[in-house]
Amino acid sequence: MSSRLPRVRKGGFATKRAATDWAAEHVPAGIVPRLVQRAGRGWCVDFRATRAHAAVVTNRRVTLGAYAATWLASQAPPVLKPRAYDAHAAQVARHIVPDLGDRPVAELEREELAAWLAEKMRTGRVVAEGAPPAGLSRRSVRLIYSTLRAILYRAVEQRLVVGNPIAKLGKRLRLEPSARERRQRVEQRVRGAGEVGALLTTCRHVAPDWFPLLLTYAAGGLRLGEGVALEVADVDWTANVLRVERALSYDGRHLEEPKHGVRKVDMSPALRAVLAVHVAGLKRAALKRGGMPGPLLFPTSTATMLGPRNVARKLSTLAARCGIGRRLGPHDLRHSYARMLLDAGVSPVYVRDQLGHASIQLTVDTYGEGAHGRGVTRRGELERWLADAADAGFGPVALVDALLGLARGGHTAQGGHKVVTTGVLRGGRRGAKGAQVAEKISEPCADRTRDPLLKSYPDSLLAPLPSHLSPRFSVDVARRK
Repeated sequence: MSSRLPRVRKGGFATKRAATDWAAEHVPAGIVPRLVQRAGRGWCVDFRATRAHAAVVTNRRVTLGAYAATWLASQAPPVLKPRAYDAHAAQVARHIVPDLGDRPVAELEREELAAWLAEKMRTGRVVAEGAPPAGLSRRSVRLIYSTLRAILYRAVEQRLVVGNPIAKLGKRLRLEPSARERRQRVEQRVRGAGEVGALLTTCRHVAPDWFPLLLTYAAGGLRLGEGVALEVADVDWTANVLRVERALSYDGRHLEEPKHGVRKVDMSPALRAVLAVHVAGLKRAALKRGGMPGPLLFPTSTATMLGPRNVARKLSTLAARCGIGRRLGPHDLRHSYARMLLDAGVSPVYVRDQLGHASIQLTVDTYGEGAHGRGVTRRGELERWLADAADAGFGPVALVDALLGLARGGHTAQGGHKVVTTGVLRGGRRGAKGAQVAEKISEPCADRTRDPLLKSYPDSLLAPLPSHLSPRFSVDVARRK
């Protein structure tokens, strides 16, 4: 690369990002570009200030291998989450140190690193002896790139190198997917409301013990580790919210703060109803054992925390059972949840808060700005359902119940009667049209539930309940006035 600084067109650049990208490509290594904004000319590269403020390398003998080890030690948990730290350590051990470990940090060249990353995409994968070389995927090379970029940015701060020679190479080599590409990948993982509803129905009949957890993922949009780490105390029955305060790592070894911090997730009416019965079932089971219920909302039979991998395997089995296919994970339910809300016209700001995204830009880049108009053909019915839910203290997330077929509406019959849906749960099945009986509003009924938690529900919003938690139930579906 020439040591002379190139000239910029007289008009400068319209945005700071455009000026930064141009400087990363054209300013020689060893010179730190300085960007300034001038009236009428946009963003420009101030070459005189660049020369005057060029940093001085303090130590040219530090090798990349030695510095990478120092950097990893400084990033050990709790600075980084265990999973992120393990990923960085793997890239250092497998690729960075074997290929570049003996090179001084100050002598790394931009074009050299670009050629190295390109070679990884062609022949970076270890294959069997005698087999033709295979390249790493762009995602794998992106992990290598991001690790080395972070190491060199820290080296710039410690004045071991002047400028980061690998900066912006990800865009040049197309390692980082565009917003459109990310959105297309997410859309491939989104399941329609009919498929998610079929999955929930299959779960209720085939594996009812898993139904409360699966509904929490489908109607709450939680991440995999956030769902299994929930505690009973995290359910706020008054505000109809779940407090997401912790998450279990995918390997099941660490409890950590949720990504982007603690948040509150609105519960849908169906989710609230099912969780209330689930908690009551946990209390009854503990009393039968002669003890007190544990803190976990979804414990195993030994009162320990569910393993995230076990949850993922169970979900794949249920998906195959109902015909969706085995390639279905908890995060697919999270994407489907967000897509259903946006298609129903819910604000992206609300979806961002429910999902716990770092910014509204991430939500828009992932799912789009608004409804795509697919799968929502009952707009008037959904609006009426949302109005009823709002009257009962539920937010826009109540739309998920209607879309998934969990909503059970009711009406007041003539003559002072109300419609009551009943069903026998252990071994019994409700008829095709559902068993409906009329009862006097002023008269008690022997088969009404005596559980005080169930009595507190808005009955018009009550969802089907998991059959393993109660020997018999009767759900009043009439709207309370």
